[in-house]
Amino acid sequence: MRAEATDMDAYILSDADQRLAEFVDRLKEGEGAEIVRDGRVVARLIVETSSPFKATRHKAAMERIRAATSGMAVDPTDSVAEMRKQARY
Repeated sequence: MRAEATDMDAYILSDADQRLAEFVDRLKEGEGAEIVRDGRVVARLIVETSSPFKATRHKAAMERIRAATSGMAVDPTDSVAEMRKQARY
């Protein structure tokens, strides 16, 4: 059963112990959750900022960007400084 919450999803304590694996999966995706007992938030699950899951996702995203842009030609005259000189920003 879900309870009303702030900007995170909230779950009743009795449901939380049965859904711990789901919560961990959601944390891997960057989502958080609150656990509620007697209508009050008693725990908040948040993503650890130095989490290896986050680092792995970041590395994978950078690899996709590099792969997508590897064939693109670089025009040295199209630098930010050159664009500012030409008022193209």
